[in-house]
Amino acid sequence: MTGPAKGKSLAELPSGQVLISEAYFDVRSRSSNSEDYLLRLIKEAAAALRLLRHKLMGTADAPEAVRDQAAIAIGALLGARAPILERIDAESAVRLVADYEQVMLWAALLEVEGDAALRAGDPAGAEALGDRARTLRVAGESARKSDDEARWTS
Repeated sequence: MTGPAKGKSLAELPSGQVLISEAYFDVRSRSSNSEDYLLRLIKEAAAALRLLRHKLMGTADAPEAVRDQAAIAIGALLGARAPILERIDAESAVRLVADYEQVMLWAALLEVEGDAALRAGDPAGAEALGDRARTLRVAGESARKSDDEARWTS
């Protein structure tokens, strides 16, 4: 799970068709502009996910290219925090991301990256990426449930 070069986006890739910008969000004080930007970023990441799944399923692209593009999309989705979020436990990462859709997209992109790793002959890498995706999903669902319960009980 290698992050992208600083400032690199999917648009800079020869076969990339989706632009994803990099941003850092302070979850404690989101303005409506940053929320709008986050929604756009999530939509762009979802489009990148669809594109990468399509490329992986019946494509002339090598799995290594799909794997690299998935890593770039993850880096763009998570922004400047990506290197830290990739190294900490799933529960802490989910708390720092603080957005259910963003966490679920991250997990889905990791699954695509893992599928590409498996097709590229890296079963250990594929397993590690799949495990990370599963732990993020579980932590995201748990955080969402806790948030829902907190809203209803307060």
